[in-house]
Amino acid sequence: MKKVISILLCTFLLMGMFTLSGCTEQEHVENTTRTIVDMKGKTVEIPSTIDNYCILYSSAVGICGMLDEGFANVRMLPSLWIYETWTYRMFPNLPDQVVIVNKNSVTAEQIVENGTQLVFWSNQSEELIEALEGLGIACVNVAFQNDEELSRAVHIMADVFGTDYAKEMATLFCDDLAKTAEEMIALASTVPDNERVSVLFLSAPETLTGFGKKSYEYGWASRLNLNYILPSEEMVNKVDLTMEQVYEFDPDVIIFESVIDEDAVYSDPVWSELRAAKNNGLIANPCMLNVWAKSGMENIMTYKWAVATLYPDYADGIDLVQDLIDFSKKYFNYTMSVEEAQIVLSGEIPVFE
Repeated sequence: MKKVISILLCTFLLMGMFTLSGCTEQEHVENTTRTIVDMKGKTVEIPSTIDNYCILYSSAVGICGMLDEGFANVRMLPSLWIYETWTYRMFPNLPDQVVIVNKNSVTAEQIVENGTQLVFWSNQSEELIEALEGLGIACVNVAFQNDEELSRAVHIMADVFGTDYAKEMATLFCDDLAKTAEEMIALASTVPDNERVSVLFLSAPETLTGFGKKSYEYGWASRLNLNYILPSEEMVNKVDLTMEQVYEFDPDVIIFESVIDEDAVYSDPVWSELRAAKNNGLIANPCMLNVWAKSGMENIMTYKWAVATLYPDYADGIDLVQDLIDFSKKYFNYTMSVEEAQIVLSGEIPVFE
């Protein structure tokens, strides 16, 4: 009898040890964090596993779609008109999964209510970021202004997600970006000075915001041997212009960073006397998850599109439709049709049933 009691007692003790061990291990897992250094050089403590995150930086949306396979864990996106078109088309799970917010007016309460663990941000107010950090939400700055910074941000975000998939995709993308930029710059460098195209970037026909030397547009366009028209001698990002100034610049090409009604713009006497209008050079910049002229992971396509569109005689081997189909499959696992690729490249907004 004593032997039986002794065996039972040992059993209970062992069970208790396993139970306590399990609790300790579980608490250890739940409390485990790691650190990364963001684009501001700040060390940020983040959860070991990211199950719910928020994006407050439009240029980071495509990167997350690439690294977080199929946007598996995103729960909040900044509002932008393209989310209702290509983003939802390519990732049909998103409409029921995410909350859309205004990135400039979103509150800490909204983000907290969403159960967010981590926020990717760029230029939000310090007050918002401090409030979120005070509530235990990790805030990782991933802002970038050139290709080198873009590659750094992609690797930082891959480290945040922490998966082998994210890290492999980050390396693949950054290698492809560097290679594509080098190839397109080499093609554009063969364009003689007397054939260089002068380009003015404008936000839209209605707003006439130009982009200065601090902008991402200036960076890649200058590298592609384009005669980039600066709306200001100062080191600025954006400058509001008048139509009189646009006529003074009178570029070969005007690239609008928005959807335009081409027939309406070309027939409008306000635009029709410009050199760009006469040369069929009023162009809508393509967009998918982001506007291609802006900083973002679609800049691989931006380089190819710019050379093929503005220097077609020097664009040997560039098939934009096939390249876009391959790009969509490679980075987003989305099978894009020829028709869809043509819609993107035309700068149109599709209407899907």
